[in-house]
Amino acid sequence: MESFETMLRTIIREELIKIKEELKADLVQAQQTNGYPPVITVKEAKEILKVGTTTMYEITKHPTFPAIRTSDSKKAHIKIPTQKFLDWIQEHAHEFNLSA
Repeated sequence: MESFETMLRTIIREELIKIKEELKADLVQAQQTNGYPPVITVKEAKEILKVGTTTMYEITKHPTFPAIRTSDSKKAHIKIPTQKFLDWIQEHAHEFNLSA
């Protein structure tokens, strides 16, 4: 029969392996999205592009722009999947004279 200490070590080792894998996945996500969260706001997108509010809202109207539009009873919201946004910039920056 295993000792309590051996069982405890096994459990801790298994948990540390799980945590290590989660951290690896988080690191890959952060590297792919330049440290931004998985979904950003229009304000964050305009800061990334260094454009004004009006220009940013015009950009969000582009047919291929990766925006998720939602609304509640008071107003509409636009959320932007970060990785798709960064990919979109690479493809479409020239159309808006943006530096990619």
